[in-house]
Amino acid sequence: MFSLFKALSFTLFFLPFIAFVQVNQSDKDVNDKTLFTTPEVINVNLEVIESPEGFEVSPSFNGFIHYQASTAIIVSLIKKVNFRKLSEGMNQEFYKKNKLKYISEKKIVSKAGFKGIWYKFNFNLEGNTFGRYMVYAGDLNKTIWLTITYPLRLEDLIETEILKCIKSIDLSKIKE
Repeated sequence: MFSLFKALSFTLFFLPFIAFVQVNQSDKDVNDKTLFTTPEVINVNLEVIESPEGFEVSPSFNGFIHYQASTAIIVSLIKKVNFRKLSEGMNQEFYKKNKLKYISEKKIVSKAGFKGIWYKFNFNLEGNTFGRYMVYAGDLNKTIWLTITYPLRLEDLIETEILKCIKSIDLSKIKE
């Protein structure tokens, strides 16, 4: 099960996100190329969210796992990009490429006041249907990225806990 979650999380880590910056006119005349910065995806301390009841810190990835529910929450920090820029990449092409069935999206504000957005998907893997939340929340310079994957058959049991976890995002607890 760990390798499944690892494979899924690594697939999503290599998304083509580019944040553009304004070019100085003299540079533009010389080079006429757009400058960009590459986002940096790193592990972050897990205190940035409250883990749902029954979840444990995972020994295989930066996040939490609920063994009985086969549910994983992967927690990452994306530096040098805000969540709104990331959300621009969430489109039909992305869904098709990653074999995700789009269900819904919702703007959020955490209890600590951090804005964000979550996307909800379903996907099939090896004959099983899974649900997934991809959550981006943060400020101008950094984004907390949660990838929450669970068996769809357990959605009615796990979804309330997942939504509480999403609501708990607090970037002020980042230790750098």
